[in-house]
Amino acid sequence: MKDRILNRDEYKQWLEHVSATIENEQAEVEVAGLGLGDQIVAEWVPVTGLSYDPKDDVVTVTLKDYEHLIRNPKRLVATAEGADLVSLLVEDGEGTEHIVRFREPLALPPAA
Repeated sequence: MKDRILNRDEYKQWLEHVSATIENEQAEVEVAGLGLGDQIVAEWVPVTGLSYDPKDDVVTVTLKDYEHLIRNPKRLVATAEGADLVSLLVEDGEGTEHIVRFREPLALPPAA
C-alpha cells in the first residue's frame, strides 16, 4: 500500500474528483483521538460524496442519511493499492483522526 499526503491547495479539487467516482460505494468512518479512543461513527453505509469548503475550512463526508464534518483539517492522507483508493485519513485541528475506509477500492485522481 502507498500513502499520499495531499497539500492543502489540492483538497477541494482532489475530493471533488474522488466524489465523482464513488457512486454505489460503501464506507466506514472511524474517529480516533486521545480523549475519546476509537469509535466507529458509520459502518459500511453508502457514501455519496466527499468535499472541502475552504471558506469554512471543513471536509464533509456525505453518507446516506448522515454528514460527517471534519473541521480545520490539518492533514489528508490517501492510502492506495495500485491506482485504487482504499482509505482516507483526515486529521483535524485538535489532532483527532477521521479515517474513511472504502469497501470497494476507488480509482485515484492523477498526481498533480
